[in-house]
Amino acid sequence: MQEWTSDALWNKAKVFGERAFTAERNGDLFPLFASLSLEMLGKAVLANVHPVLIADPREGKDLLYAFGYPTTENPKSIAAKTVFNRLVVVVPEFTADDERACLLMADRRNAELHTGEFAFREFPNGKWLPDFYRVTKVLVEHLGFELEDYLGRQEAKAARQIIQNVEAKLKKEVNDRISKAKRSLEPLRGEELERRKADNEPPSDHVYSLQGLIAIARACPACGSKGRLFVNAIGSTPARLHDGEIMVQRIYAPTKFECKVCDLSLSGTGELSITDLADQIAIDVAVDPAEMFDLQPDVYVPEDDYGND
Repeated sequence: MQEWTSDALWNKAKVFGERAFTAERNGDLFPLFASLSLEMLGKAVLANVHPVLIADPREGKDLLYAFGYPTTENPKSIAAKTVFNRLVVVVPEFTADDERACLLMADRRNAELHTGEFAFREFPNGKWLPDFYRVTKVLVEHLGFELEDYLGRQEAKAARQIIQNVEAKLKKEVNDRISKAKRSLEPLRGEELERRKADNEPPSDHVYSLQGLIAIARACPACGSKGRLFVNAIGSTPARLHDGEIMVQRIYAPTKFECKVCDLSLSGTGELSITDLADQIAIDVAVDPAEMFDLQPDVYVPEDDYGND
């Protein structure tokens, strides 16, 4: 199982990274090896929790292999899509935006390797390299390393500068949008503003949108009114007993904020983090024991009835 250890996957990620950054920057090999490195890095993070997180769950022998049993000579691991999906849960700093950026690379890589398309031929660095730097920084630091350990001193310096520039540009764009939203309400008088709030603020703390997404009421960073913070469910904590009830915490990741009072709209973790709206949200929920344990009361058999004649 040596090849499924976090250290082995980390070292292979660095090898693929070196091949990427020594290739021609305008060539196909640069993004190809970068995408391979990114997948290995993601698997290294998952294997650092336990190698079973990268085992193909469809075959029991692969799961056993992940626990150290020599059940197969050709163990199969999960696809890149599953790697990045699991990282959203395992790494708190790895966001849905990061997952989408990784999937863009993985989809291009699959098209490059498994079809007749030259998927990386028309794929300028500006479309993927800033995201690659940002995501790899998150994963590398989660493993306890620095970008320098992964990219080398010179490349890491350039990466940090690009990340800083992108963050500064995004912050300016968001702050400009907030200022514009504030100015839009200046002509409104007190009664007009109150009517607008009454007509557009969500009626409760937890509501559902028409599309079925969960929306939570949050104060607008522009006007202070209640807006809707849309979130996606990403998991839940183990069940616990509290005051005679089975409780779990549902974990949600914010994806978008909308204020219908001042028309402010923020989308993606990057924009939400600038306004302190990107924190994951935990909501305590009571769970029905029948639902949790998949009980079917209509076919319940008493304990003293064993079906014996």
